[in-house]
Amino acid sequence: MTFKKTISLLGLFLVISFIYTLPMLRLTSPHFQLLQGDDLAFHFMRTFSMTDQLKEIGYPTGVGNFSPFQYAYGVNLFYPYETTVLPLALLTMAVGKIFKGYYLYVLLLTFLTLLSAYYGMRYFLKLQLLPLSDKGMKIAPFIFAVVYSFSQYRLVNIFMRTALGEGAAFVFLPLIMAGFFSLFFDQGKKKSWLIFGMAGLIYTHFVSSLLVVLFLVICLLLLIPKWSVTVWKQLIFSGAMAALLSAFCLVPMLEQMQHLDITGAYQASLVEGAQMTGSLAYLFSFVSPEKYSYYTVGIFILIPYLGSLLLFFLPGKKNLFRNKFGFLLLIMTGLLIFMTTNVFPWDYLEGSFIQIIQFPFRLNLLATLLGAVCGSLFFAEVLTAFSKHSGLLITVSLLLYLATPLVVSQYLTSQKIMEKYTTATDLQKDGYYNEVSLSMFDYLPKIADPYEYLNKQGKINQEKTTIDYTMTGNRAKVNTEKIVANSAVELPLAGYKGVTVKDSDGKDLSFKVAKNGKIRLTKFPKDEFVTVIYQATLLYKVSFFVSAATLILLPIILKFRNTRGSK
Repeated sequence: MTFKKTISLLGLFLVISFIYTLPMLRLTSPHFQLLQGDDLAFHFMRTFSMTDQLKEIGYPTGVGNFSPFQYAYGVNLFYPYETTVLPLALLTMAVGKIFKGYYLYVLLLTFLTLLSAYYGMRYFLKLQLLPLSDKGMKIAPFIFAVVYSFSQYRLVNIFMRTALGEGAAFVFLPLIMAGFFSLFFDQGKKKSWLIFGMAGLIYTHFVSSLLVVLFLVICLLLLIPKWSVTVWKQLIFSGAMAALLSAFCLVPMLEQMQHLDITGAYQASLVEGAQMTGSLAYLFSFVSPEKYSYYTVGIFILIPYLGSLLLFFLPGKKNLFRNKFGFLLLIMTGLLIFMTTNVFPWDYLEGSFIQIIQFPFRLNLLATLLGAVCGSLFFAEVLTAFSKHSGLLITVSLLLYLATPLVVSQYLTSQKIMEKYTTATDLQKDGYYNEVSLSMFDYLPKIADPYEYLNKQGKINQEKTTIDYTMTGNRAKVNTEKIVANSAVELPLAGYKGVTVKDSDGKDLSFKVAKNGKIRLTKFPKDEFVTVIYQATLLYKVSFFVSAATLILLPIILKFRNTRGSK
């Protein structure tokens, strides 16, 4: 592709990205809008907390003040923030309001998703695993980029659920899949895409990364005839490099989980979770007013997939989906779509390893990817068959997809939306968000009543009482007015690994971490205040150095390996 064509493509993708963000613009008044969705309160509170940390100490910390309730929470130790909350916080600080920041974040995400999808699909087609015509190979990458980026499940995650991690995960999947198949069919020339894509996904949404790893293992088993020593060397190298790049995300989390008895993320039964997607009929839905009926791939993925099935049964020696790879693509796509519904017998998988995905609707991520591949191939095959009118047909078809944000915008406007929140205090004043946020205690130490952390309930000589503190950066300054010297005190603060307790003179105080995970001092000092500091552990620092060093050295290593391999 020439420089001029590349610039034109980037400009077109930027325009399409602006079209995609239309649902956030309330056209009747100069406001931004979002649906009052599942994860909005949690992620907006994380963002407000991150902006506080950046303003106070200049960098993110593992444990910080969780806005708007002002309690110490190690959310950044367990929820990746590098590609989600951190850029959103920086954008929010730059433009002054979180809605404007989120708008810019979605604009950037969509632009990157379009690029990733286009180049990932273009490379995949060059592997010639499917007998697509030359003209089809030229238009299929662009069609895939639009179909994939404008898919219903992505719309739902970004505009309705405000699920930062799952919305951003779409950026990395095309690169991961293209890089993975390059190991088997192109001597690993794009293994860098697999490495950086997988590491990026881990830093974005950990559950999605586990799901993708499971999917890649299945693909690996299906590709047994292509196994070789070279392939396995490339695969092991790629996995090792992705793990090293991800060390800064994985190591601190595992270290804390080994140190404390941590409350894991909410774990619904698979049968219960499958009710969120509904029956097969809901696959034909598009932004239905019913709360959970839109947790599907939606009609704009399903219809092209059904068209692909129709193509499979049409006669012809060069049938696009008649070869082994095309057949497996159709089967795997159909199975994933079927598994997202409550018709699939999820009760047989209760308690199995698949329960790590939490909810069956998370399979929509992979179903959307494969469905968009099928859809783009279907459109490319059909549209090129009408060569005289292909330009008009392609334009009309893509306009249908580009019009979907307008439909979503109208839906959001008709629902209860939020456009007024600019601070953490605004969130706290809203009764709905107050109620939702109170249920968010994932990854705190296990305790009978987790509200004790939020309400700052500690113990003085075994008697429950409120022990107030103020959190600045990674430091909690404890109010000692109620505490008599030499009392046995259990502070309402989690004893994450790396924590230290100091008196008003800066001297270290002896403490223990109680069975319930709280910090306990047997003899409280006679001081005006006590400071609890959540410091980075040695492993935390080492993992950062390892990931940073890998990021710097990996391009050099890849270039060296490619040079040596070409000799």
